Amino acid sequence: MLAQIAIDYPDHVAAIEMHASSTNDPYYLLEARNRWMNYYPGPPFYYPTLYVDGTDAGWPYTLWRPFVENRMNQPSPMAVTMWGDYDQGSLNGTIYAQFKNDSPQAITGRVYFVITEDSLFFTGSNGDAWHNHVARDYLPDEVGEEITVAASDSATLSRPFTIGATWVEDMCEIVTWIQNEGTQETYQGGKVNLLDLTSIDEEVNSDLASRAIKPVPNPCVDGTQFTFSLPVGSIYAIDLYDISGRQVRSLRGAASQNTEAVKWNLKDDNGVEVSTGVYFYRFMSSEIQTAGKLVVR
Repeated sequence: MLAQIAIDYPDHVAAIEMHASSTNDPYYLLEARNRWMNYYPGPPFYYPTLYVDGTDAGWPYTLWRPFVENRMNQPSPMAVTMWGDYDQGSLNGTIYAQFKNDSPQAITGRVYFVITEDSLFFTGSNGDAWHNHVARDYLPDEVGEEITVAASDSATLSRPFTIGATWVEDMCEIVTWIQNEGTQETYQGGKVNLLDLTSIDEEVNSDLASRAIKPVPNPCVDGTQFTFSLPVGSIYAIDLYDISGRQVRSLRGAASQNTEAVKWNLKDDNGVEVSTGVYFYRFMSSEIQTAGKLVVR
């Protein structure tokens, strides 16, 4: 039996296919079954089944498209930004997601992370042979984490992850969303391709390379400097996070010359020197959006 939930966000819908009915299914995942039962707690069963914000989209499946499109046209109070790193050698990485509340009141919801894989072949009992966005692992599990984001504020969460040795990397995505557990409304969600996380600081295009951020030195002891190219007057932001995903420093400004140099003295926003360890930076401007890793010694 194949169950799906839809996570809606502007311009996209991320559907997670959960193989949850039989351990004979090679893609059966107990975490997926536990999560799926929140939507569909008992018989009678029919499949495939689509739930959008906890609401059964009905049958036949021709009803699904207008159901989803109607939900996508509703404005969201939140925005999600994702970044991270992934090492193909060890199959390990870390995913980060920032949830920004653009509404005038606080929002409480439960955040979930899941790794999905596309183009899996297995002929199920309903005759369906090809499966996409199949849930492969919840990070760290299907229980999720409840957070409250104050009005006009944001919260950043991180999750370490490991990819299965048999999984096809370029078919994997990491999906996240924040959901009201009472109404099951999904406030906002996002997704990122796994292999996009391997090229965060590897610019192969010569034009992009000329504009790339270059924190030097890295590793650093007394401080580091971000060097980048932007049109004069362009607004930029460099946010720095520790390994837990907590934002420690925000560097913001407007480019005053074609080549800009911004120094970080290894102090947080309160003027306290940060500890040694691994830090992640995220650079945002209208021209460049990228992220990378720094080591403080």
